[in-house]
Amino acid sequence: DPVPAGSNLTYTIRVVNSGPDTALNVILTDTYDPMFDFASSTPAPDAGTSNQWSLGDVAVHDYVDIVVSGTVSALAPNGYILFDTAVGDADNSPPSSDNESTTVGDGVPKLDAEKTASPARVLAGQSLTYTVRVENVSALTASNVTVTETYDAKFTYGSSTPAPMPGASNVWDLGDMPAGAVTGIVIVGTVSTNILAEDWLYNTAEVSSDDESRTVQTITEAFRPARIGDKVWVDADADYAQSGEPGAPAAAGLSVSLYTTQGVLYASTLSDASGNYTFDAVL
Repeated sequence: DPVPAGSNLTYTIRVVNSGPDTALNVILTDTYDPMFDFASSTPAPDAGTSNQWSLGDVAVHDYVDIVVSGTVSALAPNGYILFDTAVGDADNSPPSSDNESTTVGDGVPKLDAEKTASPARVLAGQSLTYTVRVENVSALTASNVTVTETYDAKFTYGSSTPAPMPGASNVWDLGDMPAGAVTGIVIVGTVSTNILAEDWLYNTAEVSSDDESRTVQTITEAFRPARIGDKVWVDADADYAQSGEPGAPAAAGLSVSLYTTQGVLYASTLSDASGNYTFDAVL
């Protein structure tokens, strides 16, 4: 809803027995709009009819689904409202009815967009890849589809597949996308080295057509790696202070381990000939 004139239209009717007794000899009758042409149904209607179904007895809390398929008249004008009324009746209960209204119109194409970043946690100076996926999830062609990226100031564009429009690094002209069409854009760039120790990169993609526009965003956690190091020495006087032992011999080849605050081993290294050790690119 809306449905274009001349196109297919399907009604699904569910007949439910809410109790308290079994409904006997249930009959469903569907009254179609004059601008709706019946084609088929599952199950088939009673012989010689196109709008009546004898469903027999329906137990308490049981139900029967009827799927009716047809076509909207090509003569139905935009804005016309099709009315459909289904009435269920049984020998031992009063009739029950339900109505459905559907507007005739050209409709609007609908685009769906997704955006991802890889990796989800990135280091300063490291490559970062954005992927944009655009899909036409409607039954109509979406015209003049474009994708416009807004990069974070801490991200530098490098390349993309497909390439952007000439003279641009953030605009792609996807043209017309027929119903069900899917297009992907892969963008590769570099994270600035001038970021905070812990930072965030914000990126948005606007997907638009002649009929609609939508925006998707990713937020990527970025880090400037730290360097941790010191010296291992022989603490002869066991005072845990290196300052009082300037001539203390270095502890070379000693294994040094770095743990997270949760007690998980992060990295290990060996002290050098002078007792020095370093951990590079620590997050």
